[in-house]
Parts: sequence; structure tokens; C-alpha cells
Amino acid sequence: MAMYCSIDKGWFQHEVHVLLCVTFRSAMERPITFEHTFNRRNTSLLWNHRQAPAVLPIFFSPWDYQVTRAQTLVTPFLIEHNVSFAALDHLTDLVKMFLYSSIAAKFSLRRTKSTATGRTMGQETKGNIIGKIKDKPFSLSTDGSSDRGADEQLYLIVIRYYDYVKQVTSALLEITTTKESSTGKNIFKLLDDVLKQYSIPWKNVLCFGADNAAVMIGIHNGVMAFVRKEDPNVFVLGCP
Repeated sequence: MAMYCSIDKGWFQHEVHVLLCVTFRSAMERPITFEHTFNRRNTSLLWNHRQAPAVLPIFFSPWDYQVTRAQTLVTPFLIEHNVSFAALDHLTDLVKMFLYSSIAAKFSLRRTKSTATGRTMGQETKGNIIGKIKDKPFSLSTDGSSDRGADEQLYLIVIRYYDYVKQVTSALLEITTTKESSTGKNIFKLLDDVLKQYSIPWKNVLCFGADNAAVMIGIHNGVMAFVRKEDPNVFVLGCP
């Protein structure tokens, strides 16, 4: 079952899709009946199943939705302010001091649930971003980690686009990793693989931004050279 909570906050202005931890939707609506064998016993069970009243109102009241909304609001708050999810292991006990609040009485949010909620929100947000840049122009920038002792190097892919609320928006599209050497060809492959994964054409990329290192903007073997093989009209912006 999915529940949608409308959240009107400056730091989180869209519909939040919260997936409740229900393995079978039918378990919440009607008793589960398996229809794989149509003998007399199962036929009787199936008939009783279809005649049984829905039990969803028993499990979810209007207050339950308010509690879920409160729990959902906390997760993006932690993400926005870079607070560890581990803090939630103490928050639930803290809010119980609000004795006259029905929401606080049922509030229960710890690191595991909040992590799952955050992942779902991230997937929803990422899906929205991808949908906007599949058929619209955007700029793309990347830079790598400088930890030479690590087995993998991180490359953040950041985009800027003009969204539906008529403002230029920056967003983190992907954090990619590579165990290969950080050559222009290998870095370009990271970018190219991400765009292909989400069916985003290079023709939508108006600008490629990077630092002034030769591996990024070298005219022969830099990332810029491979980007311009895909689209010669891409504007390349290095560090000022």
C-alpha cells in the first residue's frame, strides 16, 4: 500500500511518496486466500474471502496518517541539516514527553525506518529529475575525489536545469565510482553510462563544466574531447 502526504515546507515542496511496510496489500484490505487449488475447501475459503469486510480502517485511522506524516517530515529535516540517522534512536523517546499529543504518543521513528524512507524519497526525487531532463536542455559538471590511496575514485555528476517553477535548479544526479585509472576516456565513460542508463541523450547537454586539469579539458584525450565527439556544440566551461 502506498500513502501520499502533502508537505508544504520551504526545504521540501512536493508530494512525498511513503511506502508503508506491508508485504501484501491484500493482507490489509481482506484476509489472504490462495487460489492455486480449486478444491471444495479452497472454494469455500475464496467465497469467505470475497464476502469479508475490508479491515483497512481497523489498522489505519486519521491519526495514523498524521503520525506517518510527522515521521516523514523528520527524515528530510535530518538530510537537509546533515544530522546522523542514529540521532533518531533517541528522538522517539524524547517526543514521548508531549503527553497530551496523540501524534507524539504513536510516534516511532528510528534509524532503520528513516533510512528506508530517505531512500524512497531519493528514488522519487531522482525519478522526477530524470523525467525533466530527458527532453530538456541542461548542463553537466563532474569532479573526482583526490584520495589516491583508495581503491575506488568517486565522481560526482551534478546537473543544472530550468525546472517547472521557473528557476534554475542544481541537483546531484549520480555518484559514480571507478577502479580504473582516471583518464579522460574512463571519466567520460562514467558520464556516458549514466546518461545511457536513464535514456538521456547527449544532445540535451548544453554545457560541460569541470576544472582546468588536462584530463578534463584536454583537446585530444580529455573528457571534453570525448564529449564533443557526441555533440560538437557542447559549451565547455572550466574554472575561471
